[in-house]
Amino acid sequence: MPTLCENCASPLEGGFCSQCGQSDTDYNIPVTQFAKEFASEAFSLDSRLRLTMKPLFFKPGAVPRDYVAGHRARFVPPIRLFLFASFAMFVSLTLGSGTRADNVTFNGVDVAAVAPDSVSPPPGSNPGGEDADPGETSFERTMQDRFVQGMQRVAEDRRAFASDFFDRFAQAMFFLLPVFAALLKLVHFRRLYVQHLVFSVYVHSFVFLVVALVALPDALPDALHLGGLSQWLSIALLGIPLYLLLAMKRFYEDRWLKTLVKFVFVWVTYSFTLAMTGLAVLVVSLLDM
Repeated sequence: MPTLCENCASPLEGGFCSQCGQSDTDYNIPVTQFAKEFASEAFSLDSRLRLTMKPLFFKPGAVPRDYVAGHRARFVPPIRLFLFASFAMFVSLTLGSGTRADNVTFNGVDVAAVAPDSVSPPPGSNPGGEDADPGETSFERTMQDRFVQGMQRVAEDRRAFASDFFDRFAQAMFFLLPVFAALLKLVHFRRLYVQHLVFSVYVHSFVFLVVALVALPDALPDALHLGGLSQWLSIALLGIPLYLLLAMKRFYEDRWLKTLVKFVFVWVTYSFTLAMTGLAVLVVSLLDM
């Protein structure tokens, strides 16, 4: 006897109702099993993850090359891998040493140490009042006051600021994927844009996973005493430019000289774009505190 749909009592075909389309998925299961199934569906955490990680890390450019060539069944789809990698990276960064309650740093500068002194007005001064620069506009004074208030709030609640900053930066990175692909399109204009986009997603996924691994020791409890390990792991970050160069060589199959010239253009241009994006996100996060 065929299984009937719980919604309309019609027979199920291929796991779905032939009339209303409802799935026969059973959610009357333990929460641990549900979480496992959800993670598997959301991030495709199955055997494909293992088959994807090895060439992704040790054969730069091989995964996007094979994926574009049609060998897709054994690899995690680009967007799923990107979501998994970005989630892993920003969780590690948020929980890492840079966001602990007693230490928030940006570019090696302790925000807690400099924020109150560097942004507080001197005694007796009146920001926006008689002591204000007559050349300043009302908008400039308002923005300066908001920046000062934002820095002071960072010193008071650093974890909230870090969480907000990384959340905004994650969203910005998603929009930078097509920008990176567009730069690749400029130097490899004969290729379809979607191929550059696939390459961009896999390369960013690799970078995010490396950053997640570097930040992981600091994200673990202090009792494990693994904080110093991140300093050694950070050496891996220096290999990212080399990884991109090798990935471009394998994926686009140009000669070494042409690959090197194109790499320099893409790396310098995108690094500048990424730096400006990070600065913009930092300013917005401060003004929105």
